[in-house]
Amino acid sequence: SKKVLLEYTAVNNMKVMGSQGVKYKEWDEKLINLLSQLRVGSREVMIWIKESKDKKIEKSEYESKGFSLQYSEFNEELYSLLKEKTEGEAAEKISQGNKGEGMEAYRRLNQWFSVLSGLDMTSKRASVIRPTPPTREDQVISYVESWERDWREIELYDEDSEKLPVKYKIAAIKCLLIGEIKSY
Repeated sequence: SKKVLLEYTAVNNMKVMGSQGVKYKEWDEKLINLLSQLRVGSREVMIWIKESKDKKIEKSEYESKGFSLQYSEFNEELYSLLKEKTEGEAAEKISQGNKGEGMEAYRRLNQWFSVLSGLDMTSKRASVIRPTPPTREDQVISYVESWERDWREIELYDEDSEKLPVKYKIAAIKCLLIGEIKSY
């Protein structure tokens, strides 16, 4: 007989989403890789769920896709796994729906994180272009370092953004300079 997902060591060793320092994109890739090793055909299902974005997962549509995994069984397993491997706001997203509806729970979780990361990038982009200046001269270096980190993160993770032009960078750094250093 088939082992229950939560009985696998790899599942037990997987980090919990919602805990400090666990990034959704990495966690999500690990979840999908793990599932695809333990349940053949689950990768296709998970990709389909992600593509559903804000459209509710319906049994009839799932069955029309001809996936190899049985709807109710996979739905229940995914729900148990998500309940076990989420906490905080991520766990709240899982609990918002009906018990046992793992595919719909995963869709909500994924949709929430993609919206969240988009908003996060938008505000980060705005703060990089128009940074808040420090209040004291001894804060200038740490403000510039923090600005640099944010700017690198945008260029690394935001697929939609073009590289920030040099003149924007210079203008932004000038915003961060105060007191004696500004005259240089």
